[in-house]
Amino acid sequence: MSDDSVRLSLRIHDECNGSDVFGSDICTCRPYLIFGIEEAVKEAQNGGSGVVIYFRKEGRALGEVTKRGADRASDYFTRTENIAGVKDMRFQALMPDILHWLGVKKIDRMLSMSK
Repeated sequence: MSDDSVRLSLRIHDECNGSDVFGSDICTCRPYLIFGIEEAVKEAQNGGSGVVIYFRKEGRALGEVTKRGADRASDYFTRTENIAGVKDMRFQALMPDILHWLGVKKIDRMLSMSK
């Protein structure tokens, strides 16, 4: 991955057991993960590198129990804040370390279903 001449497609995904493991449709996490995996494989098949980094930060790092208390999609963020006092506890500052450890110097394509 440290070869700048090889295209790199990257998906950074935060764990979501409800969707990723159990197939819940309360959120879009599983489709995002599947999209990232499929696109990473396509990149590798075309001679590039495809990477999916899977972070263990279930429930916006608030934990399973707290997340389950806010399991209605329509008011997920509001309920999470009411239960835990914050909308999101994930500490993103450490994320670039993983890219550094992998030797990533440039990313050609971030894999996201968002526009």
